[in-house]
Amino acid sequence: MNTFRESPLHFRLVSQASPANSGENMPAWRSAVALADLSALGKTGLKGPAAAAWLEGRGIPVPQQYNSWTDLQGGGLIARLAVSEFFIEDAPGGTRASEVARELESPVGGVWPVLRQDAGIALEGDRLAELWAQICSFNFADLGMDDRT
Repeated sequence: MNTFRESPLHFRLVSQASPANSGENMPAWRSAVALADLSALGKTGLKGPAAAAWLEGRGIPVPQQYNSWTDLQGGGLIARLAVSEFFIEDAPGGTRASEVARELESPVGGVWPVLRQDAGIALEGDRLAELWAQICSFNFADLGMDDRT
């Protein structure tokens, strides 16, 4: 059964996009930076000494380095958060995260489920670097997006 989830951001984003807030009432930054709430995407986590082998046994590619990620076949991603901890997030319409969570409902030796209820936010736009400079001291320009680290 698919359950639609709404994040706390949903109401705020809908009210910002309403017809009453169109045209002259729109914030000036809106055309330079766009925000999308991806919190409703399926996600799950797992960890343990056998987690990497368990994932590979299911045909799920495992990033070799922690703090890195790779695409899942059919959309979505898997991130290696630590030596033996992983995060899986589906693309819209994807089911891989829920399939993994369902498999982990039965005990698996050396693998434990990790409840994930993360907010997911996508940002894009011409002034994104400027926004990050205002809200975070990390230099995202140095991020190895091609290396996925």
